[in-house]
Amino acid sequence: MIKKIIIAGFVFIGAMSVTQARDSWKFEVTNGSSAAVKHFRTKEGGSWSKNWISGDRIERGETFIMDFNHSDGECVVRTQITFVDDTYFDYDVDYCKIDVIIIRESELLFK
Repeated sequence: MIKKIIIAGFVFIGAMSVTQARDSWKFEVTNGSSAAVKHFRTKEGGSWSKNWISGDRIERGETFIMDFNHSDGECVVRTQITFVDDTYFDYDVDYCKIDVIIIRESELLFK
């Protein structure tokens, strides 16, 4: 009986860790395109957000951790990527289900 209680405790702690990990939309972003990215913005309530990139831009091949510091709201959010040459595209992203975003020339890949 004690063994079952201990196992149940570990399962509960593991479930809490997963829940806590999703308390904030935090993920890795890699620029896998051939150009630097200058804007990473999201659209909610009909308007584009501030630029989520900390610093000037994401260079080719660069990876960094992005944290929205919240996980409330809709999971699927329109996301706009703008390159340094002012070309851009936007894409629907399900932030509740991703750990990694890879930016390509005209699409986003997810893991």
